[in-house]
Amino acid sequence: MTNPPTTLIFCGWLKALTSRTRRTDDQGGITLPINRRTSIKDLIESFGVPHTEVGAILVDEEEVTFDHIVGHPKAITIMPLRPPVDVLRPSRLRPLP
Repeated sequence: MTNPPTTLIFCGWLKALTSRTRRTDDQGGITLPINRRTSIKDLIESFGVPHTEVGAILVDEEEVTFDHIVGHPKAITIMPLRPPVDVLRPSRLRPLP
């Protein structure tokens, strides 16, 4: 059984970091089925985007952490860090400074 496709949307300059073999559409989206159990962090890094460059992740419009296990969402939005970055300020992805 094939899983329904999921669209990963890489925002801003993260589009330029995606692997050359996986081209994004004009909006930075890549659509594919997710056929294995994986964390959102591993999925993002499989496209060539280092997790250290990610500022926020939304799964079906709900913010998640790097250890979130990907099910079969309709959309995953990956947003870059936005300068200036305060490394001492906790965030959803980095709760401990």
